[in-house]
Order: sequence, then C-alpha cells, then structure tokens
Amino acid sequence: GPDRSIKREDFASGRAIPKRYRNRRLGDFLKELKLTEGHSTGLPAMRKAMYQNGSPEPVFDFDEERTWFQVTLPVHTAFEQKLPFTTDLSKVQWNVQGINSLLDQLVEYSGFYDERDIAGDIAEFIEGVDKQVFVVFDTIDRDIAGDIAEGIAGAIAEKMVRILESGKLPMERKDMMAEIGLVNNVKNFNTYIAPLITVNWISMTLPDKPTSPNQQYLTTLKGRLLLAFLQHKAR
Repeated sequence: GPDRSIKREDFASGRAIPKRYRNRRLGDFLKELKLTEGHSTGLPAMRKAMYQNGSPEPVFDFDEERTWFQVTLPVHTAFEQKLPFTTDLSKVQWNVQGINSLLDQLVEYSGFYDERDIAGDIAEFIEGVDKQVFVVFDTIDRDIAGDIAEGIAGAIAEKMVRILESGKLPMERKDMMAEIGLVNNVKNFNTYIAPLITVNWISMTLPDKPTSPNQQYLTTLKGRLLLAFLQHKAR
C-alpha cells in the first residue's frame, strides 16, 4: 500500500525515512556490494556518486498518494555522441563579459548546469567540479582550443588569474589579496574579486552569509575551465 512515511521534500533532498527491508537477505546483499545504505534507501549514496562523476542530477517522481515512485538517471554526457564544440571566435569579445559568455556556451553544450551549489562537503564539491572540467574540455574541437586559450590569455589580468589559482581551495579574502600583493580593502576587493563573483568564476562558500567572518571563496566550474585553457596554452 501507500508509504505515508516518505514525504515529497525527502525525495527532493535525496533523503528517505529508514524502513525495514521486506527481504532482509536481499538488503544485506546490496549493502555488501555498497549499492545501498545500511539504514536508508541508497538514494543519498546514489546522488553522491552521480555528483562526483559529473552526472546530471537524478529526477524523482511519484504520485500524490505515494503508491509508487520512480527515479530517472540521466545519461552522463561522456556517453552521448556529440560533435566537438565549435564557434565563430571572430564574434567573441575578448573581455571578461565576452569570455564569460563563451564559457556559458561551453558548459551548456556539455550538458551541465551553470554551477552547482556549494553545500555539504567542500572536498566533494571540488572533486566533482574538477571532473566536470575534464568532461567539458573534452567536447572542444582541438583546432579552436588553442585559439580560445590565446584569446583568454590576452584579455584576463594576471592578478585575476592568480586569484582563480589561489581559489582552487577555499581561501579567505585577506589571503587572496595577499596572494596578489594587495592590501585587503574594499577598493581592491571591488576591482579584482567582486567582478569574478559577478560572472560566477568564484563563489562564496557561505553565499547566504556574505559578511560572515568564516566566509571563504572558491573557484567554480567556469573559473577552473578558464584555468584549463591557460594551461593548454602553456603546453
């Protein structure tokens, strides 16, 4: 019959109320294979694994009476047959806004969202986003990858690149300023860090508490993709 103990918001968060197995031995078998959790449904483990390998979010659906539910697992973009990404670079404006528009196109073409929220384990967030960078970069036609790298290198200020590099791991604002040899004040923040937040190349680890003393900054998917282009140019 209907399982009234599981609420819609539980599925939305990837959480489910622990219940007894109808077949205890089957449950133990799945636990040994690490395909389910000891005291839940395996949904959090599934979401975590998909997040880490850069897969799109699973889609949950069930009826209002909760007599059934289904989970759709979207195919990883690496398994889709796609032509390499190409674009007319002569139309790209080689400044922060123009490069950001190009990065948006790349991320969308690869099938990812503009950005994942930084929530929970930051180490898992970094691992998942770094894997996405490889997937996105692999979709680019190699003939234009070098041209994109050249355009980025000639348009982005060295201090901004150093900020993105320092933000590969969470870092406080004062430490980021120290990395580029500047005083930690509002003017320098608005000149070098704030523009990167606006285009979502850097994100706050506590976005709901922008003035928190524990606030740190972390380079996002687009910021790491930009750095990957610069590394490609350096080869």
